[in-house]
Amino acid sequence: MTLTRDALRTLSLHDWPGNVRELRHVMELCAHTIDGALLDTAGLTGVFNRRHFDERLEAELSYAVRHKGELCLLLLDIDLLKRVNDGHGHLAGDEVLRAVATLLERTMRREDLVARYGGEESVVLARGSACPRPSCWPSGCAGR
Repeated sequence: MTLTRDALRTLSLHDWPGNVRELRHVMELCAHTIDGALLDTAGLTGVFNRRHFDERLEAELSYAVRHKGELCLLLLDIDLLKRVNDGHGHLAGDEVLRAVATLLERTMRREDLVARYGGEESVVLARGSACPRPSCWPSGCAGR
């Protein structure tokens, strides 16, 4: 049996210990996970997923070596996300993840790859670009 978004919506509410809003959120995350496994995007954030990043990284490394070009790889970790989840709930933590993904997509060039790397990690891959100095990142993103 294939698990689809519609099948998830038919789950019984009496089996869930939390409230209905939380159940709907969990079902949506599961549906996005199913959809995202078939696509190249992470359902929660809408940016590329880890599988797509892994495929592109191999191709971009080969390209950079072959053309003697630059390749920038930035790995970003959201500090204290667990504290947000514990203190304000996972819905708030999900909003933080979406906000970071949106900020990265708006900040990076159109041809750069922004992807969700793991739980609280995002990654940016930029062909033909030297990586910015780490000292400029916190001040450039502060308050956004």
